[in-house]
Amino acid sequence: MNRPLTNTEFFAYEGEVWYRLPGGTIDKLREADSEILNELIEHIATFYPKAYEALCSEYKGCALNRSYFRYRIASRFIRCNFAQLGYSQQIDPHEII
Repeated sequence: MNRPLTNTEFFAYEGEVWYRLPGGTIDKLREADSEILNELIEHIATFYPKAYEALCSEYKGCALNRSYFRYRIASRFIRCNFAQLGYSQQIDPHEII
C-alpha cells in the first residue's frame, strides 16, 4: 500500500522522529516503516537533491544495511528541517478568506 505523504506531518519530539497521518494517527518513525521511508526518500531525492547527496555521503558507512541507511537519511532530514512540533492550527488551502 502506498501512502501519499500529502497531509502527513513529520516532527521531532525528545530526539525521536514522529509522524501524524491525515486521520490523526500519530506514530514513531521506525526503520521498519519501509513504505513511508521509501516515499520520503523519493521526495527528498527529487525536491532536495543536494541535501539527499549530502545525507548519502554522511551515512555511506551504513549503506550496506539498506533499511537502516534509509532510516538514518529520513530521520536526519526531518530532525534538521521539522524539529519543532507546530502548535498553530492547520490552514485549509480551500478556505476562502
